[in-house]
Amino acid sequence: MITLDDKKGATLQSAGTQAKPGDVAVPASWSCSDDRIYMSAPEKNQIYVWKDTLTTNPQVDSRWDAGPRPTRLAVDPRGRWVYAINDGCATVTVVRADTGGFVTKLPVGTDSNLIAVSSCGTRLCVASPVSGTVSVFDTDSQQIVEVADPVWVGAKPSALALSPDGGRLFVALDGSKHLVVVDTAGPEPIVLPETIPLGDGVNGAGSGPELPEVPVALVVTKPSHSPQKKGNAQ
Repeated sequence: MITLDDKKGATLQSAGTQAKPGDVAVPASWSCSDDRIYMSAPEKNQIYVWKDTLTTNPQVDSRWDAGPRPTRLAVDPRGRWVYAINDGCATVTVVRADTGGFVTKLPVGTDSNLIAVSSCGTRLCVASPVSGTVSVFDTDSQQIVEVADPVWVGAKPSALALSPDGGRLFVALDGSKHLVVVDTAGPEPIVLPETIPLGDGVNGAGSGPELPEVPVALVVTKPSHSPQKKGNAQ
């Protein structure tokens, strides 16, 4: 694990000896007083919990069992659970974020490797580039429930992002080079008819920067304030 200074780009520290490290996830409530982070260890079938990560001597505080070959991680924004995709198993193992205790194992698509949670903690989405499907789970209560059957979104999903309220899922497709929007607020996920093309010329000549042909990450943010209406500006 390597810690970088985001302002200077310098390496602050390096720790750990894993030959093939997995994913790293940070709780939404992360602070300098409680700076734990979670790192998947696929070769050990565990999640490592690191503490004192801002010091020169970070320590692995705990090692939690997370099912076979945990790779991609996500942390529940409400601080309840840590989600770990089990590589090659079509499952997601869920453990408690405070103790690492086993909660449940969720069925997902074959070779899933994309995971996203809404910032309000009401939705969890997991995508499989092999089957082109997304599994949607309702995480609003203390029980995690799959919302209907997995929805087919298109060939080779390459990146996911949920809206802050969990009502919209945005999926970048490597197969068709489009961005697909899925309504995830209802009793079953619905792919909306509108799509956004990705790649060369998407913005028109001279109208702005070109988008990457195959996005590897998506982020959806909530505006800090609503735009003022005409005539009401101060």
